[in-house]
Amino acid sequence: MRPPVIRLLDLGLSDDFLKSMTFAQSLLSSLTVGGTHEDVEYMHIRNLFLAARAMTLPARLIHVMAHGVTTTSGQAGFESDDKHFFFGLEDLALYLREQGHGIEADGVFADACGTAQVAFIDGIQDCLETDCTYIGATREIDWRESTTFASILYGSLLSWTGAGTTGPKWVETCAGRAIRAYSEAVGGPCPFKATVLHPSKKAANAFRKSARGVGLS
Repeated sequence: MRPPVIRLLDLGLSDDFLKSMTFAQSLLSSLTVGGTHEDVEYMHIRNLFLAARAMTLPARLIHVMAHGVTTTSGQAGFESDDKHFFFGLEDLALYLREQGHGIEADGVFADACGTAQVAFIDGIQDCLETDCTYIGATREIDWRESTTFASILYGSLLSWTGAGTTGPKWVETCAGRAIRAYSEAVGGPCPFKATVLHPSKKAANAFRKSARGVGLS
């Protein structure tokens, strides 16, 4: 299992994303009082290289908050509210292959509109060094839906020990519990879905070669 770190990355950088981050901070602070051992990190980032670094540090869960967009060229990625910062997954994958390190997290929560689309899934797979449970949105979402689901997800992650279950499977199970609870709470379908992803062939080959290059094969 990955280090017990939950890392929240605000790439949206607006009042609504600040509300979501503040809410998450308050919620996680209350949930981690008196017994859980997760470290929680909060970052507001506008720099591709810092964002890449934050996403490649090993973690239990990486929670990315931003606008989900796809460019005219077909590149999926995350955009700030003022549209001055675009964090493309093709750009990220290329940079990670150059650096020789991919995403190593049990789970990635892409908290943005339309992130369950094929373009996002393919983009994330090109960035993975190991298997990962990916949580994406099937449609457009607002910050209220986002914070409602996130609160249930974190409650599941921090309250269920997952006896006999580790890594991405544990996050997938917790996410499944959160999706069902969300649907019951709002009386309708949950806008998020969870899938265990494997590194693409391109990513697996690149990061395996990097590992062999430093004697870690």
